[in-house]
Amino acid sequence: MSGYSAHADQRNLINFVKGMRVKPTLIRIVHGDNEAKNALAMEYKKLLPDAKVEIGT
Repeated sequence: MSGYSAHADQRNLINFVKGMRVKPTLIRIVHGDNEAKNALAMEYKKLLPDAKVEIGT
């Protein structure tokens, strides 16, 4: 998968999804502290309101 990074910041992760030709219907957030994961999930939900966003522990 081109452009994927396990160490991207929130802005880069959001831009990565924005640039996808076919938008995901499921996003799993599995890395980061709880505050960061929740903040990223909220941004994904704004961007893709019909997508399911799951936060792992």
